[in-house]
Formats: sequence, C-alpha cells, structure tokens
Amino acid sequence: MDVDLLRRMAGLAPPLTRDTRWVLFLDQRGTGLSSTISAGTLALKGNAIKQAEYLKNFRADNIVRDCEAVRRCLTVDYPEDKRKWSIIGQSFGGFCAVTYLSML
Repeated sequence: MDVDLLRRMAGLAPPLTRDTRWVLFLDQRGTGLSSTISAGTLALKGNAIKQAEYLKNFRADNIVRDCEAVRRCLTVDYPEDKRKWSIIGQSFGGFCAVTYLSML
C-alpha cells in the first residue's frame, strides 16, 4: 500500500501503521473479481422482472451483509471485545460504510 496515501488518510482515522492490522480489499458484488454485471450476463437472467430481482442482490444492504459475514468469519475465535473492525470506503464504498453503520 502507498505510504503517502496512508499518511493522508491519517486525518480521517487513526493511522493504519500504528500497530499490526490486516488490511482487506473487498470487491463489492458485481465489480472487480466478483461476478460482474454486464448487459450480457444480465440478459441471461431472463425477462425484465427476473433481471430486476437479480439486481436486488447488488444493493448496498446486501454488500454490507457480505462484509459482516467476512468480519464474523475472520473473528470467530476472537474474544467478544476484539471482534470490532474499522472500515473505510471511497465513492460507493463510502456509501456502503455509512449503510453499514446504519444497520448496526
């Protein structure tokens, strides 16, 4: 990770370099290395109603549920007081972070 970027982010959150932490880069559903959405893949789902039902899986609330599932899996053996994590997002990731907070 870019050290200069970490230094700039320090004004937004405690420095990530203060102690040892895992940094996870999660692709949101439908982007990156997850199953991407395109006109072609959407057409395979069928008519407009089926496509709309499929697209509901890519809303922020479902992406937040994915992140929470990852957190729970990674911290299953941790004491309760050590299961917290810090999140940061940019653009839609920032929207998902706020959605995450609203769902707690």
